Amino acid sequence: MIKRTSARKFAANAIVFLGMATLPLLTFAAILPDRLISCNGTKESPCDFKALIQLVHNIINFLVYMSAPVAAVAFAWAGVLYLTAAGDETKIGKAHTIFTDVLIGLGIVLSAWLIVKLIVTGLGVKSGLSPLR
Repeated sequence: MIKRTSARKFAANAIVFLGMATLPLLTFAAILPDRLISCNGTKESPCDFKALIQLVHNIINFLVYMSAPVAAVAFAWAGVLYLTAAGDETKIGKAHTIFTDVLIGLGIVLSAWLIVKLIVTGLGVKSGLSPLR
């Protein structure tokens, strides 16, 4: 049975950790509306098919940007599990599984972005689909 004080300490630490982990999201929330939607419905900036494609590109960029912090948090969690395993084979196995799954997931995200970028570039479309700008 977990003591009440240790459960409170854990809850307080979890709240602080989650609060610090969401700080980058607040930064994105401040700049996202201006960067996500590229049209405003006026004659100078109509909401047409090109604006829809730009919206899809902006969403893909955002998801690629957000995959790195999510992967970092998952790697950190796996590291904590690994360090606190104290020789328990099930916890060590779970940590290894998380490491492997996160690495594979990050590889899939970056490979998918690269494939889309190559196809769009091969078709001759000038796009802003670059998380490196």
